[in-house]
Amino acid sequence: MSTIVYGGSLAALVAADQLAEAGEAVQLVTPSPHLGGHFAGVTLGGARFDAGLVIFEYGTLASGGAPDPLTYDPDVRNDCGRFGAVLAAYTESLGITLERVPGFQLWLDGRRIPDFVFDTRLEGLRELPRWLREHARTELEMLLSRGEHHLHARRKYREPRYRSVSYEDASVANHGVVLHHGCLDPFARKVTGRPTCELLALYSRAAWLPLFWPETLLAALDGDPAPLPEMPFHVSRGGAVADLAAAIVSRLSASPRVTHLVAPARGVAAAGDGVRLQVDGRTLHGAQLVWGHDLDELERLVTGEGGPAIARAPVTIVLAQVPRADLADSTVGTLILPEDHALPYRITNQSTNAGVPDEPLVRLSVEWGGADAPTDDDALLALTQGALARTGITRADAGFASHRILRIPKALVVPSAANRDALLAARERVAASRLPILPVAPAAGFCVASLNDQLVQGMKAARLAVGATARLDAAASVVAPAAA
Repeated sequence: MSTIVYGGSLAALVAADQLAEAGEAVQLVTPSPHLGGHFAGVTLGGARFDAGLVIFEYGTLASGGAPDPLTYDPDVRNDCGRFGAVLAAYTESLGITLERVPGFQLWLDGRRIPDFVFDTRLEGLRELPRWLREHARTELEMLLSRGEHHLHARRKYREPRYRSVSYEDASVANHGVVLHHGCLDPFARKVTGRPTCELLALYSRAAWLPLFWPETLLAALDGDPAPLPEMPFHVSRGGAVADLAAAIVSRLSASPRVTHLVAPARGVAAAGDGVRLQVDGRTLHGAQLVWGHDLDELERLVTGEGGPAIARAPVTIVLAQVPRADLADSTVGTLILPEDHALPYRITNQSTNAGVPDEPLVRLSVEWGGADAPTDDDALLALTQGALARTGITRADAGFASHRILRIPKALVVPSAANRDALLAARERVAASRLPILPVAPAAGFCVASLNDQLVQGMKAARLAVGATARLDAAASVVAPAAA
């Protein structure tokens, strides 16, 4: 019996690809012809762009071994970090070569320093303004003099109270008031449109926020050259990470084991030991349903009811090609901007990150929080050009050879307590149906939507589905002679 894979997300495509590679029949159903979701990228001026910063967080590839994707736990934040070597091997099997990106930089107080917000380049703390360094040091020494408390970052996954602790409380308890309100809370407001008192510390990385130990920060301020191991990020050499999605789609299209149907789902129900998916004018049967679309839609189809609305933050992305002669600094790959709502929250030179130093038209991606981006396109473009010049990325008179504006109204699921509870409740209601459904991103929740997570989720779902198909086929072979 075949497996049904529904949705065009990257995780769904990986599941379909891995099933087909294992010799299984796959019915891939997508609600639209667009495959790969956010990770499919955009083509502009003949060049392939990622929709914002998209990176492989494979860590140190040789250190993690090759754990079985079946051991992946979506409820453990960053569990995908154990699978760096496995995911890198899968990427390379698709013909994608990795390129390590330059260290991220932070725009603070009108200049660029090593980034310690998204990245872990804590040497940047020593380049903070003197008053900020001194206040931060005093606060950290005071925090440590009181002894370890229940909000110490080392307790993040052991302390039950961390399930409900806000990022603001945890950050102030570990980083101090000055660092929190000077760097971290402003960045969260730009990205999510919400203050950090509304965000959960346990899922801080869903909003790209760090949670460091106070000892680590104080060591960095005292000049420790390497208080944390370096976090190497990678992209596709010479191109965009979107090349990965394109390679998977190409392999699926060429596989005789995969049938692809573009149609929205209308119903999900039991079918003997398997599952039935109703689409316009057709009913499909499978041993398992890998669901790689929205969780709230799956809940509605399974239970007939919908739960509370999931709050999502809007994002606006300006993609632009700039003549290389108009570039003021080609060494900057990614710039994080926590201050000033007249600036975007992130600028990415995708050409530099991809290791293309001679590309005549440089690919820039500029990301704005929805509350900061003007609704008028001309005003947004003018503000974007001004931001690029102000931060020293382009010359003052630089223009765009081509551009495209992406306005994504529901881009980021806010890591709030209300959203967590709604998503977990929806997942439990779907599980209570006892249907053979394997949810993968975006149905898996807001803390497991990274590129790495989606890859390993797809691998795990494929392995589970292969096992279910084998069990049903074995049962059918036993029943068939008796029926004859």
